[in-house]
Amino acid sequence: MLGSGGIVVLDETVSIVEFALRTIRFYQHESCGWCIPCREGTDWIKKTLTRFHAGGGTKKDIDNVQYIAENMMGRTFCPLGDAAAMPTLGFVKKFRSEFEEYLAGARPANPLIQIQPVGEPEHAGATSPWLTSPSS
Repeated sequence: MLGSGGIVVLDETVSIVEFALRTIRFYQHESCGWCIPCREGTDWIKKTLTRFHAGGGTKKDIDNVQYIAENMMGRTFCPLGDAAAMPTLGFVKKFRSEFEEYLAGARPANPLIQIQPVGEPEHAGATSPWLTSPSS
């Protein structure tokens, strides 16, 4: 199973590592943070896949992502934790070889995701209407 009822069609040019990162970034952003498995699980999976995608991953990271996702299943107050864990487990179980190839240096020529340098805000340069002073 790859998810919570949605259908996504990908061709062979899409990196599963990138797609897994995009997916978990969505779920991590949508998590309300109320329950620990969802809040911490989505955050740790996102951090691990971000590092993995940036070239700093290890083979153990693949196992850790699976372990975290398995421990999210059935342990959250709402279905979002399960919805985040299901595709993550599917990616790792069904496409493990792509994660291992990614470690060996197989990277897409045109990545879908541009990773921000460590310490940079995710929306660097963007202004927030909540941070600007009201006009007089």
